[in-house]
Amino acid sequence: MDSMPRAFAFTSTAMLLGVVIYMFTQNIAHFINEPGVTGVVFSLGFLLFYLNINYFLSKRFARKTIYLVNFPYIIAALIILPAAILSSMTGQFAMITQQVIYVVIILMGSLLGASLGIKKGLKIRKAYFEKTANDQPDIPEDLRRASEKFSNN
Repeated sequence: MDSMPRAFAFTSTAMLLGVVIYMFTQNIAHFINEPGVTGVVFSLGFLLFYLNINYFLSKRFARKTIYLVNFPYIIAALIILPAAILSSMTGQFAMITQQVIYVVIILMGSLLGASLGIKKGLKIRKAYFEKTANDQPDIPEDLRRASEKFSNN
């Protein structure tokens, strides 16, 4: 059950990060819908930004917990939730299709980052467990069977 407090901490961090990211990027989000190179550059920028943040959060979460392996997908959804809600509430985009494009781009980046982060975190955790299993010294024979000495009484 030690995964639940960590899951709660990561979900609250994800919501906080989502709000902070939206506040800092709300003035440049409309550039995603610009035609030509500008729209492509900003779309890739947002995709890579959300991918990077979710990659590091997911990698850390997968490395630290054993039971909730797919939980970083929920974290990814919680990071984009404030951006999706706040952009619709503030009327940042003129048309609904512009907002859908924005949400789809950050959703793709978030889910891809979570997927890659889970894979990398599990790989790091597996290497750590193998290293610790190999680093344990051999237990001497007299200590290995110490409980048998006392059970004969």
